[in-house]
Amino acid sequence: SHRASTLRNSKSNIASTLRYSKSHRASSLRYTKSHRASTLRYSISHKASTLRYT
Repeated sequence: SHRASTLRNSKSNIASTLRYSKSHRASSLRYTKSHRASTLRYSISHKASTLRYT
């Protein structure tokens, strides 16, 4: 019975670890996407203001 509970624990641990890594990857991807988008928006507005000044 001890072995069965150990197996069950390891299975749930693996499942939770997988779930965590998936959500972590998703959030990091979302962050990278939004960061890239904001960087693009910033560079575009910066270019526009530079063009306006010259």
